[in-house]
This record gives sequence, C-alpha cells and structure tokens, in this order.
Amino acid sequence: MKVLVALMLAATLAGCSNFSPDAGHEIVLVKKPWFFGHGGIDDTPVKAGRSFGAITTDGIDVYMQPQKFETQMPDTMTSDGVPIEFHAVMVLQVTDSVSLIKNFGPDWYRNNLEEQFKTMVRQAVRRRGMNETAISTTALDAIDTEIRETLEAFMKEKTLPVRLVTMTVGRAN
Repeated sequence: MKVLVALMLAATLAGCSNFSPDAGHEIVLVKKPWFFGHGGIDDTPVKAGRSFGAITTDGIDVYMQPQKFETQMPDTMTSDGVPIEFHAVMVLQVTDSVSLIKNFGPDWYRNNLEEQFKTMVRQAVRRRGMNETAISTTALDAIDTEIRETLEAFMKEKTLPVRLVTMTVGRAN
C-alpha cells in the first residue's frame, strides 16, 4: 500500500513543473494548457520559495536587481562633422516583472530601449562641437542630463515598468 501511494505521488509530481527563483529574481508563469482552461500570464509572480504548476507552464526568469547595459558608439558625428566614439552606460531596475513580460516580452531592453538610447545619445552629441564634447566635462554633464530626461520621459510614455537608476555617457575619443 505504501509503495502504491509513493508511486502515485511520484507520478503526480512528475507531471508538474517546478519553479524556484534565486535571490533577486522573480519568475513570471506563462500557462499553456493542452486541453482545458485558458493560457496566458499569471498575475502573481513567483518571488521566493518553490512553486509547482502544470507541465505545460513555462517560467520566465526576470532579474529584479539593478542591471547595467553598456553601449559602444563608434563614429558618432558632432555638429562640426567630426566622428567621435562614446561608451555609454545605463543602469535600469525592473519594477513590475509581470507587466514587463506581459506587455514587452523577455527581450524588453533590446526591443524597446537599446536603439532608442543610442539615438538619444547621437542626437545630443550632434548638437555640440568636437572640442566642446571631447574636452569640456560640463558638455558631458549637459549631455547626461538631456539624455536622462528624454529617456525617463520615453519610458513613462511607453509605460515601461523600469526605473532608470543611473546613466552616464563616457568621455569621447
């Protein structure tokens, strides 16, 4: 009898997916039923501990701690037509993992912010000359402030559930 109960328990658990996020992570569950019910994203993420779901349920791991995204920008033109190179760094933190995955998908940065950030840097640099940009730290501070404000407005308009922690455009080469 004990063996039968153990086999039934093992068979039941073998038909389940299990999710256990690491510290600083959340797992967003995506239900994909084969026969009954409806699929979609579960409104409650797995934040800590272990959670079990149907074998057809997938889990998307979302890192909730601040993340650094770096961009190397060669041949960015200044207002006087001189190409310079920048290294830009942005630190972002996800504020709502379920909304992020539901509305923007797992590749949210690449699909929504990466090219927009590069465009913002290019536009800010085009308004200044090479000497001003390469030599003056006040010009780089002005570029940082301009891009930060534009980026925050863009993320708010798009309702991207991400917070801009820091953003820096490095010295021009």
